[in-house]
Amino acid sequence: MNRPNLYFLMKYAIKGLSIILILLIFTSCVHRIEYQDVPLKPKEPTRDIYNANIALVLGGGGTKGFAHLGVIEVLEKSNIPIDLIVGTSAGSIVGALYADNANINITKKKFFSVSKKDILDQSLASAIYGPVRGEYLKKFLNTNVNSHDIEKLKIAFVAVATSLETNKSFIFRSGPVIPAVHASSALPGIFTPVYVYGQHLIDGGATEPVPVVTARKFSPKLVIAVDITTSPQTTKDYSKVSIAGGYNAIGLAYHAFNIAYYQLASYQSNLADITIRPDLSNFHFLDDTHKLEMYERGKYAAKKALPIIQKKIKELNMQIR
Repeated sequence: MNRPNLYFLMKYAIKGLSIILILLIFTSCVHRIEYQDVPLKPKEPTRDIYNANIALVLGGGGTKGFAHLGVIEVLEKSNIPIDLIVGTSAGSIVGALYADNANINITKKKFFSVSKKDILDQSLASAIYGPVRGEYLKKFLNTNVNSHDIEKLKIAFVAVATSLETNKSFIFRSGPVIPAVHASSALPGIFTPVYVYGQHLIDGGATEPVPVVTARKFSPKLVIAVDITTSPQTTKDYSKVSIAGGYNAIGLAYHAFNIAYYQLASYQSNLADITIRPDLSNFHFLDDTHKLEMYERGKYAAKKALPIIQKKIKELNMQIR
């Protein structure tokens, strides 16, 4: 009885190992997404973005980025001049599209027409390093962003990613828009890392979930930050911490990541002159079934902050167009 059992066990073990080996060989050359038409180093910026009046900082948070649209709409309709946009992850996507046309109605139309399945392509070839290669995101940006280079955008724009070589923020302020936004949004574990300018880059949220520190480097007179992160739920029963009822060890790791991310985001957003925090506590970062509600919550939070913004502008003697 033992010999047949051992035979079949070894047979299926060898078959399983063979499949794993094939997958490893197949994926070993797909550990990054590389842009062939981008030089080894960023070109010298041709646009002076220092000493802007108002810098708008848009933080990361997946599909919660729909709230950014609501904030921008309130600012635009209140004639608050945005001179510089600094974005991480979802904030870089929203920021780049708005900086390209400087019209919230156009930007909203583009965003509300897309779903996460139009952005999150999945590939077995890159599953070990992140199942989403970003090809759909690149296509979306290529279709919806008219300016090829960051310097050509109507509003000055900076995207923030994270370098795996230096473990520090990597700042895009010149060159092609699409690689910059793609790298800034390459959430580890979901997106395959992006290789550009001689660096392996991942989501800017790893270092700057709300990139106020980067915005400050350009010496704006007023920094308005939009923090779309939400506090992880607390629990006295850690056995209940899981992802959609999934394996608890993964759930605990995910929960720990959320705590660290939220704490870092809160610290960084508090470095701004004014921080807008829409209430998005009921939404998951990959939930795109409540776009309108997230957008409305962004509007509501911005309207509450508007008197403070207007007061600050008056104190700084800025001109409102």
